[in-house]
Amino acid sequence: FLDEVWEVLLASNRWWLGRGVWHGSLLLPASVPVSATACWGLPGAATDTHLCRLGRRGAEPGAGVARGLRRLPQTRVLGLGPMKAGSTVVLHALSAATQLPMGMDCAAAGALARLAERREAPLWEVLETCSEEVFKWELAKDPAMTRLAGDFAEVWPALAHHGRPLQLYFVVRSPLDCVRSFVRHLDLHLDPPSQRFALENLPRASLFTRPKQLAWDVEGEGLRYTGYVDAAVQRWVLDVDVYLRCPGRFHLVWYEDFVADPLATVEALVRAVGLAEFWSAASEDEIRHTVSLWYQNGSTGPQHSSEEASAGVWAGAFGPALRVRICEAVFERARLLGYELSMCPAALAIGSVGPTGPPQIDVPSVPRAEECRAASGRRV
Repeated sequence: FLDEVWEVLLASNRWWLGRGVWHGSLLLPASVPVSATACWGLPGAATDTHLCRLGRRGAEPGAGVARGLRRLPQTRVLGLGPMKAGSTVVLHALSAATQLPMGMDCAAAGALARLAERREAPLWEVLETCSEEVFKWELAKDPAMTRLAGDFAEVWPALAHHGRPLQLYFVVRSPLDCVRSFVRHLDLHLDPPSQRFALENLPRASLFTRPKQLAWDVEGEGLRYTGYVDAAVQRWVLDVDVYLRCPGRFHLVWYEDFVADPLATVEALVRAVGLAEFWSAASEDEIRHTVSLWYQNGSTGPQHSSEEASAGVWAGAFGPALRVRICEAVFERARLLGYELSMCPAALAIGSVGPTGPPQIDVPSVPRAEECRAASGRRV
C-alpha cells in the first residue's frame, strides 16, 4: 500500500498544491488584538524566562501594543522580499530601534495576493483580511505580498489612515543561502536523487504553511515545476524580479550587511523610511539585544553571512549538477543585486548537464528597470 498508493501520491505533488480549497471560511480575518512582541517568531522562545521577554516593541518589556479593530490601514513601512531572506529579524530590529508596533505574515496573504495580482479579487479584500495581522500596525512585513508592491505604492495615500505614501523596503539575501535556508527550514533533503516528496523526505507539517506551499506552486506563475529545490530557486527569482522592475520604489536591505553591521544597517533604514524622529539614545541597545537573541546559537548568524563564509557550506549542500542548474537560473539577477557568487563561474563553465540530465530550471527573462510603471486599472 505504501509503495503503490502513498509514494505515487507524494511524488505527484498534487496533495500540497491543493488548488481550489483556499476559498471561503479560511479567508476570514484573524483576531490579533496585540502587536507582535520581541519573542514573535524566535526559535526556542516559548519559556517564560527567555531573554526575549526583556525586549521592548512599543510597549512594556515582553508585551505588545493592544489595539482594536481598524478599518483603514495604519501601516507606514512595509517590508517585502523573498521568504527566508531575513525579513523577520530585520523587522524586529527596526521595531526595537523605533519602538513602533509591528505585525507580520498574514495567513491568507499567499492566496489573496495571487488573486489580487490577477485582478480576480479587489485589493481591498487583501487589506481587510490581513488588517489584524499586518495592516493595523505601523511597521509590517509579509514576503507573500511582494507581488503587490506596485499596487500598494499607487493607492496607499488614498487608503491609509495617515494619508501618506507607503515606505517599502526590500530584504534580499544571496540566492545560494536563501534556497538552502528555505529547504533546510522544512527539514527536506538538499540534494535528493529526485526533488520529490517521499515517505522518508517530507516537509515538517507545522512549518509547511499555506503561504509556503503557494510560494512553491510555480505552475501557478506559468513556470514548469521540476522539484522543490528548483521551486525555491524559482520563487527567489520571481520575488527579486519585483525589485528589479522598479528599484526606485524600494529601500534595499542586504541581509549580509545587516548581519555584518546591524546598527549601521538599521539606522540607515530608519532614516531612509522617514522614521528618524523615532531614533533615540536607547535604539542601539535595543538593536544589540535583538541581534543577540536571534544569533546567540550561531545557526543563522554571522558565520553564514558573507559569500566567502557561505561558499563552502553551499558547495557541500548541493551536488555538482544541481549547482550548475541553480547558477544558470540566478547568476545574472544576483549580479544585478551586487552578489558576485564566486563559485558560480566555475560551475557555469561546466555547462548544463546535457540532454539526458534534468532540464534547466524554468525562470523568466531578466526584467529591465524601464519596465517599471504604475499599476493601472486597479480594482480597489
